[in-house]
Amino acid sequence: MKLSYPNGEAARLLAKQMWEPKGGGATGNVKPLPDGRWIMTQYPRALHHSVPVFDTIRRDTFVPVTVSEPTPPVGTTDAYVRFGYDSNFYCSANRNEACIASTGTVNPGNPYFYIGVDGPQQTTCGSGCSVAIAAISSRVLFYQWVFLNQGTQIGTGRVEMVAVP
Repeated sequence: MKLSYPNGEAARLLAKQMWEPKGGGATGNVKPLPDGRWIMTQYPRALHHSVPVFDTIRRDTFVPVTVSEPTPPVGTTDAYVRFGYDSNFYCSANRNEACIASTGTVNPGNPYFYIGVDGPQQTTCGSGCSVAIAAISSRVLFYQWVFLNQGTQIGTGRVEMVAVP
């Protein structure tokens, strides 16, 4: 299987070598071992770095993380998920506001909503539901279900955490 990413979308930084102040890069003489799992450098002495296994996760865009609630509380008609990268559910470094998701797929043009501006966007959730969260790769995602009955909050789930691949 050959994968082609002409713009380097699947690339990620493996390691930085020891650089001298105002010095150049130290990766000019990097040699992979025959099996491709390790690379060797010669700056300032021979060093070995393990190379992670290549995967097909696109790290230049949001990674969809699907969360499910098979048994919502009695009386639930709708629900949404608040999420973020800390216990306050902030998903943006420049905005102190909880983010929410409420659809089964991630829309790249509008991947999430802010609770204060957009209001609680909700999905039907009478007998179980699932929501896709637009997550950032290589981060820990905090999320919590919010359950509604005809637009009135009737309960929340516990705070969950998941490591985004």
